[in-house]
Amino acid sequence: MPDGWDVVRAPGIEFETPRIGMSDLEALAAQIRAIGLAEELTEPLRSQPDESSVVELARRGHLRVIADISRAS
Repeated sequence: MPDGWDVVRAPGIEFETPRIGMSDLEALAAQIRAIGLAEELTEPLRSQPDESSVVELARRGHLRVIADISRAS
């Protein structure tokens, strides 16, 4: 708990701990596996973007927001 925060419990309100069943976990694992094993990519990966189409939109410290204008719709 962060410093300075207090735990406040409302009287008369009980919260149940959510329980995740094995079937839910197995379904989630199956979906993640299916995505990871997908053989066809919707778009081929490029190792390096075409630098002439990349523009810097904003900067804060060492972080930059960039966009590939060739992919803009």
